Amino acid sequence: TGIDVDRLSKALNAWRGDLYRAKGFLSGNTGPVYLDWTPTTLSRFDLPDYDGGFAFVLIGPGEKSSTVKTIAARIDSGAFSSAPADQSPNSEG
Repeated sequence: TGIDVDRLSKALNAWRGDLYRAKGFLSGNTGPVYLDWTPTTLSRFDLPDYDGGFAFVLIGPGEKSSTVKTIAARIDSGAFSSAPADQSPNSEG
């Protein structure tokens, strides 16, 4: 199951005070995606022919490192995975 990039983008916006930037290659629910987020800009590129690895980097100030680690753990745990068809789209993973 891929990451719901729209849900992740909304969450990144909610954490805008804790992050400088987030960027990388994700396995999105419709295929590979490159996402580059800052508090003021979001660039998203769907990459249907991409066959490389997936990695996503969160960049924030040192004093927010525990928050950045928590965000990373939520991503790793599947909190932003696409919901299966029988689940409510509003459910948190």
